[in-house]
This record gives sequence, structure tokens and C-alpha cells, in this order.
Amino acid sequence: VRCQDAVVASLVEWDAGPDFLPGAPAATGAESYRYPTGRVGVWVVVSLRADGEAEIAKLEPHATLRRTFSSACRPVDEPSPALVADVEAPAGVRLTDRVLAAALDAAADQQGLVIYAWSPHMPLSVDGWREIAMAAEELRFAALPILIAHPDADFAAREATRGGIPQHGLRVVSSVELLMRDLQVHAPSIVVFSGERVSPVLPGYRNADGYRKFLDAFLDGS
Repeated sequence: VRCQDAVVASLVEWDAGPDFLPGAPAATGAESYRYPTGRVGVWVVVSLRADGEAEIAKLEPHATLRRTFSSACRPVDEPSPALVADVEAPAGVRLTDRVLAAALDAAADQQGLVIYAWSPHMPLSVDGWREIAMAAEELRFAALPILIAHPDADFAAREATRGGIPQHGLRVVSSVELLMRDLQVHAPSIVVFSGERVSPVLPGYRNADGYRKFLDAFLDGS
């Protein structure tokens, strides 16, 4: 990587890592790596082109800062729109990073927090809410349903009633933290937070016993 020392210094400056999630390779052959920073909704994404050039982006709930490097390896910063700026939902019906942080605080006296992503257009994801809610209650996890982006709002409200999904489960994902953790890879999907640990995303429908096994394995450190 050209300017490797400057790239590493930027990662240190922005509190990236040490763990990371790989991103999908681009059509150009570029590779990307996503680093949490320990702050909800703040991530660092490194893109490495096939020719060795690097670009770093610091993603925050309301802004993105992109950094490239000059021929002398000096950082060149350019503000960009926020990752979640184009989510089609009024502010009051979004599940933002601020809402997520508050939910994590509220779940501090439990085993953790399960985020459950669903879509009204995927019937099993509607049915799965009762299953994950049952498993979470048995193991003392808080469970929070969230709509994947760009749903049919009226249809979602009807399906939520059918599936027993509470009103707050109609909030649309508008969280850098959850998007970076691939929560929208499928409906349903879950991500589990407990203290400083976060599970990998688990896509696909499970019954209560299946979710219970996953939560048990997470608690055991598996």
C-alpha cells in the first residue's frame, strides 16, 4: 500500500480496530475493510485499490469524512454526505445510532440486546418476531425489532399487527452501526450486543429453539 505509514497513522488517529469486518470486493478489484471504533455509529472504512492506493472514510451518524493521500503522503480530507442521509423515512420513525445507544443503555441490567431486522415483504420475518422475542425473554435479553429500509409503510403497519410486532418496531434502520454490521443483508436477521461483545449477523428465520441455541452459544463465547 502506498503511504502505508500514513494510512496506519490515520487508523490510530481515528481509533479504528483492532478488529475489522471485510467488505465485498468492488468490480474494480478494490478491497475494503470496516473497523469499529468503540463508539456507537462511528466506523472507519479502508478501501485499497488494486494499484496500491488507499482511501479511508470516517463514518459518523451525520457526516462522512474521506481521506486520500498526496504524492508526499500527506492526508487530504474531503467531507461527504452521511451514509444514512438518504433513508426514506421521517426522522421520528427512524432507528438512529442515538436510539440504538439509548436501547443499549436500557438493556444494561440484562444479558444484552438483540436487534431483529424484519420486512413486511418477507412473511417469515414477520412470523419470526414472536420466536426471537420468546427466546430473548427466556435468556434475559432485551429484543428490539427494526424495519429494513424502504418498506411499504402501510403494508408494514398491517403486517406488524398480524405478527405481534410492537409499534416501535416500525422504525426504519437509519444507523451507521447496524448498516456496517450487515443487519440488512437479509430479512430476518439479528445482531446481538452484550457489553463490549457483538455477534456476527445471523440471517434467516429460526424458531425459538434455534434462536435460543444461537444466544446460548454467544453467551458461552462461541
